[in-house]
Amino acid sequence: MEKSCCPWKRWHWRAEMRMKLSSMISTVILFLAGWLAGTVAGQEVASDVGLDVGREFRDCNVCPTMVVVPAGDFEMGASHAGGSAGEGPVHRVKVPAFEIGQNKVTFVEFNAFLDATGQERLDCPSRWRQLAVGCIAWDDAVQYTTWLSRMTGRRYRLPSESEWEFVARHTAWLGVSGMIGNGREWVIDCWHADYRGAPADGGGWEVDGDCSRRVVRGELTVSGRLGIGRQIERDDHGFRVARTLD
Repeated sequence: MEKSCCPWKRWHWRAEMRMKLSSMISTVILFLAGWLAGTVAGQEVASDVGLDVGREFRDCNVCPTMVVVPAGDFEMGASHAGGSAGEGPVHRVKVPAFEIGQNKVTFVEFNAFLDATGQERLDCPSRWRQLAVGCIAWDDAVQYTTWLSRMTGRRYRLPSESEWEFVARHTAWLGVSGMIGNGREWVIDCWHADYRGAPADGGGWEVDGDCSRRVVRGELTVSGRLGIGRQIERDDHGFRVARTLD
């Protein structure tokens, strides 16, 4: 009799274990890829003096946990034969120090925003419902960061595409999780078909491109990218926040 009790608990446990295993495998693959390319994190990232790199913190009980990311530079884009035209040309980017969410924003965290602003809570059949919010349009994510900034007095925002990729290539060193293979993540950038003319300073690219579409990252590979209509909601559309250092 005991075996047939609470099958949903076993399902959630198995789903969570699969997600954790997927994240661990992605981290190992990314580390090995960087090592083979001669760009191990320790060669690219130089800790800023006075920064507690990798330190975790939250500004409030319902705020995302943040991690300090040191300044560094890296080769952005696909340097392998399997990359699409939109993942090139490979170019060097210098990223200033900043902070990023250790995980994607969760349903609990996003619902705190909806409750505080008098909006209805999400009804989203997300496959990642236990771990991260889904069914989020780009505009929704930006509204959340605006509310979070107003509530905390800090400068929250979406990460730029280059910041996102920089962290994704160094997850094992920074303690950031779930960036590859766990659904798509919105970033601040407008959609551009490729990286010709892309900024090299780590900032968002919000000029010249198609700003009715925004970039999502993280579906399959560290360099993979797509342009999606900014108002489109899908169950695998989520996001993580970034914060400019004060």
